[in-house]
Amino acid sequence: MVYADQLRGELTELKNIVEKTIKYTKRSDADRIALRKVYDSKVRKEFLKDLAKNEKYLKSKGVSQTDIESMKKG
Repeated sequence: MVYADQLRGELTELKNIVEKTIKYTKRSDADRIALRKVYDSKVRKEFLKDLAKNEKYLKSKGVSQTDIESMKKG
């Protein structure tokens, strides 16, 4: 299969496109709810605390000190 798209007004072939067939299995509502509960109660909090450890980087990306302090609390 050939892939092409417009680039600067000209039709251009897109090279090195790899297709991969995947099988997606939707989680049951019960599984999804259980995972969301764990994420909301623990994972998100720990993730934010970990991000807040690098204040200099966050500030360079425009994150305010107030937001960083909030992240430190989870």
